[in-house]
Amino acid sequence: MTIWCLLTADEDFQAFTPPPDFNNEWQTRLLYLSLDEVSDEGMHDLAYEDQIKDFCTDCRCIICFENVAVKFRLAHFHFGNLNPHALPNTIRSLRLFACKQHYPLYTRSLPKDLRGIGLRQNRIYGRLDLTTLPPLLQLANFRENELCGPIDLTKLPKDLQKLDLSSNSIRQHTVFYDSVPENLVIRLDGPNERRRIRNVVALNPNERRRDKRGFDLVTSKNMR
Repeated sequence: MTIWCLLTADEDFQAFTPPPDFNNEWQTRLLYLSLDEVSDEGMHDLAYEDQIKDFCTDCRCIICFENVAVKFRLAHFHFGNLNPHALPNTIRSLRLFACKQHYPLYTRSLPKDLRGIGLRQNRIYGRLDLTTLPPLLQLANFRENELCGPIDLTKLPKDLQKLDLSSNSIRQHTVFYDSVPENLVIRLDGPNERRRIRNVVALNPNERRRDKRGFDLVTSKNMR
């Protein structure tokens, strides 16, 4: 499942330059804010040594490039909620796998430079607004949470390649889509969830997607 969550390593940052308004002190404050609800034991677990003084060198969940935080990733971390809405806008890859995260997700407040997000196997809840995803997003995995609808596929990021919404609490008779790239793969339902979303319909009949296989586990007779 790595392809759903993370961007490839060095090649993504070959042309990377820190933003002109980059402020290291501000970055540090935002990263501390994102970990504000983590227990003392959890903070100790995140530190390579006794404590975190510099996130780029002392924290195992942060990956930096030229002293700019670009990746945030954790798995099986059970020491409190992390706040993805407080992360610096420079974060390009966010992965929280099986970390027992329990809060509503506000897509409008995610880092604006985000390219990949993987929040699989948590307890994130609330309505998932897909119309306000970060504009540069390419990969998004929200699988196995408690997210609900209604969902809207009419304003997805233009470079989005994969979107996994399966195994959530989304129940919707009809999902509308518009201007969906031909190479985008969207997983709406899991193996035992075919009745949760009954129809996937083009908002504009002229924009009807020819390749129905892109909507994984949605039968062609329910897509028009």
